[in-house]
Amino acid sequence: MSRRLVTVLLSLLLVLALNSARGQPQRYQTFQPGMRPGPPPDLLDPGFQGKLDIPFGTQYIWRGVELNHQSVFQPALRLNDQGMEIEVIGNMDLTGANDQRGKFSRLIYRAGLARRSRDGEVALSYFYYDNQDVGYPKTQEIGLEIRWGYPYFFGTDIFWDFDGARGFYFNSYTGFYIDVGPLRIIPEIGIGFATKNYQEFYFGVRQDTFLDWTVSLAAELQVYGPLFLTVRGDYYELASKNLRRSEEVDRQGDNFWGECSVSVRF
Repeated sequence: MSRRLVTVLLSLLLVLALNSARGQPQRYQTFQPGMRPGPPPDLLDPGFQGKLDIPFGTQYIWRGVELNHQSVFQPALRLNDQGMEIEVIGNMDLTGANDQRGKFSRLIYRAGLARRSRDGEVALSYFYYDNQDVGYPKTQEIGLEIRWGYPYFFGTDIFWDFDGARGFYFNSYTGFYIDVGPLRIIPEIGIGFATKNYQEFYFGVRQDTFLDWTVSLAAELQVYGPLFLTVRGDYYELASKNLRRSEEVDRQGDNFWGECSVSVRF
């Protein structure tokens, strides 16, 4: 799919979303704890909460790296009790693109401290990437993830890969929530920066530069109680000519991909 066509489609979706929001009164729902991105606005002790995501994606792009240019299944389970949080995320290839059809080519384990509310989130976590067959060895990270603001939000993430790349990846993003009854529309843009060690490990390019930028539009429907349905479209681009030149030899997919997910939040 061409960049021009993707840009036009995303622009049309955003215009339709804004027109729909103007035509109806805004309703900021009172979500139950753990129903991200709309838990209660206070920062009182949340007790036990969690979520189960069952998403299907048209390809798998991770921080600008193409790990699979065809369909994937990426289930995730996150549990939080008194601020102590654990999460497991899997990536299963649904086609034979990487000769791993029906197998989990990557498992990500995360554990740490996290507090989440409607008006902000902060999480300090340890990550272990069990890369079974994605072209990279197992690696470990420490991550600090921060988001604040409602309905307009800003966020920044800092990841230190102290095992494989031995470098840093930074990501900053901004967007806003549009609530129309049980439907939530979320346009968002973001940009990533990486140090030379990180870029050399994943791209073979040794430089400190911006790495990737992304544009996304998501529509999230609260079907009933804790059950949510989300449809999301993403567009990404590597930020420098050197990075694009490094990837163009092995790259098989395009810059646009979509995801459909069913979630249970409790």
